[in-house]
Amino acid sequence: MLMLVPLTPVWAQSGQVYLAGQRQPTQVTIFPVYQQYDDDGVKISEFSVPVVAFFPLKRNLGVSLHVSQANASADGFESLSGLTDVQLAASYFRRVGEGSVVLNLGLNLPSGKQDLTDEEFNTLLLVSRNVFDFRVPGFGRGLGIAPSITWAQPLSERFVVGVGVSFQYRASFDPVEGLAGSFDPGEEVLLTGGFNARVGAGASLSGDVSVTLYGTDTLGDVDVFEAGAKTVVTAQYRQTRGFNVLWLLARYRTRAEGSLIENGTTLDAGKLNPDQFELRGQYRYRVHQGLYVGAHAQARLLDEALNVEKTNLLGAGVSAEFTVSPQVRVPLRFTYVFGDLTGLETGVGLIINL
Repeated sequence: MLMLVPLTPVWAQSGQVYLAGQRQPTQVTIFPVYQQYDDDGVKISEFSVPVVAFFPLKRNLGVSLHVSQANASADGFESLSGLTDVQLAASYFRRVGEGSVVLNLGLNLPSGKQDLTDEEFNTLLLVSRNVFDFRVPGFGRGLGIAPSITWAQPLSERFVVGVGVSFQYRASFDPVEGLAGSFDPGEEVLLTGGFNARVGAGASLSGDVSVTLYGTDTLGDVDVFEAGAKTVVTAQYRQTRGFNVLWLLARYRTRAEGSLIENGTTLDAGKLNPDQFELRGQYRYRVHQGLYVGAHAQARLLDEALNVEKTNLLGAGVSAEFTVSPQVRVPLRFTYVFGDLTGLETGVGLIINL
């Protein structure tokens, strides 16, 4: 049984580590992506080059690495470029009776761009907005250490349940030049539970709920902000017929209101992040042994929040993957986004198995 390891918040943008009962190959993925949006005549764009590598040390032990280079720009804003933090994760898988346990340790190494100028920080605030969904919404976040444990238990041949918990320590860092002190983000606790069910020949349905609790952010020795808890509910359906795959996803994210702290007094900061509902679907078809083609569609609905208008976005696109050799594959992807904003995303990558 293939175990999907839900990674800690420090790895939130990096994907997952997969561990199975047999030795997996070393895999390196490089996927440059260009994204551009038009927001009321203002063009915002980002070119990013994420690099993800997975190194299996044993059948039940693996290490992953993720880092990106990105360049962001917008009309009337100063361009912002640099490396992100290097993210490392080690996962250990062990069977316990009929079930299994995965131990994970994530590290966020502070290699990314920090000490931004005021102009660069304004660009970062724009790029990090949820509505744009840029591949690199931030650069440097300081040192992070995130241990986690996940347990999965089959209740029958067709139904598996699992629970997990993780804790993330985040050290202080200097995001902007000239601050009165270093910014120390609060620690995080992530609780998650889910299921996976086989619902037919080659078909599976899975769902999970995760809740993230945040500690108090400080600037120097002063408490400045208390973030509201985040809840994410996800459901996925996967149908495989031969080499062809249909994948559907529905996800709802909501964040409780946060609180500002001024001179020891807690003030309601309102809803800083919009509630978001998204639907995604993809169909992948094997043309012949060395070529897959696909089509995908998405809908993202974002509610109102502080200084954020209600936004509805739709998207559609195509993809392909060429097999150059048994060790090398070349994926391509294009998406056009329309609705309250217009935009596009395109990328050509390289997947190497060693």
